[in-house]
Amino acid sequence: MIRRARTAGLGPLGWQLADAMWPLFPRRKHYDHWRAVHAEGLAAAQEAGDTAAECRMLTSGGLGELGAGRFDRALEMFERAARIFAARGDARGEARTLNYRGLAHQRAGRPARAAELFARAAVELPACGDVRAGGLARLNAADVALATGLLDRAAADADAARTTLLAADDPYNAARATLLLGRVLLRRGAPEPAADRLSEALAVLRGVAAGYETARALASLAEAAEQLGRPDLARRRYREALDLYLSVDRPEPAAAVRARLALLGDGAPD
Repeated sequence: MIRRARTAGLGPLGWQLADAMWPLFPRRKHYDHWRAVHAEGLAAAQEAGDTAAECRMLTSGGLGELGAGRFDRALEMFERAARIFAARGDARGEARTLNYRGLAHQRAGRPARAAELFARAAVELPACGDVRAGGLARLNAADVALATGLLDRAAADADAARTTLLAADDPYNAARATLLLGRVLLRRGAPEPAADRLSEALAVLRGVAAGYETARALASLAEAAEQLGRPDLARRRYREALDLYLSVDRPEPAAAVRARLALLGDGAPD
């Protein structure tokens, strides 16, 4: 339908359909369709000369490239959107690209640069009136801090992000922040409070069919069960996480879960 809209001279309808499909892609991780849909939407926006729509397609499509592991392509799209926003005098749009560019640098293994961009986004986005996106920047900053072992900073940023996102009526991303708080507690060797946080996050993430994030919560709950000396529960949680990781085509975390199952004496099939 998107292709037909563009070739039939109904270009605006094409990018609008792509934009309307947005919630499907980050929740279900259909990367091939994500890429195809936003490529068509971007072409439609460019043919219509609609720079605002072009930026929407660049940022939404860039996130798909990011999820599929094409980090340099994603960064290129985000930086292109930033230049268009700057030329339009759209400070909020340009500030939003700080988050996206930070994610690209984080996934490409440049945590210091990612942290710098997330810190800027956390300040500039609320100043531009986008409090929710500022909360997402704090969540992203917390993820970098956890990965680099800065547990106090990770906990503070995740807690602030959770508060902001709940106030913004964004339960999905608030649950992601709750999940991160649970992971911080695991790193601190506190499996019981960690399991409480992780179970809270899991209930929300299951409810919105967010397969990848649900798998992350299950794998973390399995780790909590290991720390609590409950290997049978850990195996069940890991098996469920593995199925979900495979269903959303995430081979790297799936391999990590298989390794944990092997250590627990449960050889998971390829």
